[in-house]
Amino acid sequence: MRCHFVWEEAKNTLTIGDRKGEFQGILKERTFDIVVVRENQGNGISIVETPDQVVKYNGTQLKVMLNE
Repeated sequence: MRCHFVWEEAKNTLTIGDRKGEFQGILKERTFDIVVVRENQGNGISIVETPDQVVKYNGTQLKVMLNE
């Protein structure tokens, strides 16, 4: 299973592309915790307690607008 992620800096938009491929037992829906990397957040190995946005993904293209 693959899906491409594309970040558009000028628009602060993350696009999660259509799911490609299937296998037995594939999750039909996933939850992504999105974290914008910035100074003191989202870098290194520390866990981010509060993501910038949480989205449900069902395999079809999804555009996520993120605020700075």
